[in-house]
Amino acid sequence: MFADRLTKSFARFLRIEAFAGAVLLLCTIAAIVISNSQWAVLFEHAREISAGLQIGSLDFTRSLRQWVNDGLMTLFIFLVALELKRALVLGKLSNPRTAALSIAAAWGGMLVSTVLYQTLQRGTNLPTSKSTPRLPLALPFGSFPMTLTHGLLLAFGG
Repeated sequence: MFADRLTKSFARFLRIEAFAGAVLLLCTIAAIVISNSQWAVLFEHAREISAGLQIGSLDFTRSLRQWVNDGLMTLFIFLVALELKRALVLGKLSNPRTAALSIAAAWGGMLVSTVLYQTLQRGTNLPTSKSTPRLPLALPFGSFPMTLTHGLLLAFGG
């Protein structure tokens, strides 16, 4: 009885969009902190750990970095596309005016972050620079402001 009540409460808590935004925001901040700390080298070594499945001559062993880049990012992009389609067909973006504003904001976010990155990297050897904070290895700079903004909006009711 107590376990059922606890499970239902936890399931209801997980469905709240603000929780998803808060988790996204915390993970983004944690990744930036780790990438700029003494644990960055340990993190980079952990990314190269091999994992997978080997059956006879078939070898599905890859580094964790490759599994994330090739597998999890593919799944992530697929889920984002499904969510976008749902929003365009049934949700808030079904109105062309609202959709146009959102699309313009997304393009503006990508453009501003690209210009900011290029400005900060001017005169340095790309892609690394000691003058700017390092971002998590799997997080492209162009998506960072959008990820952070999306996390903040979801966490604080946007």
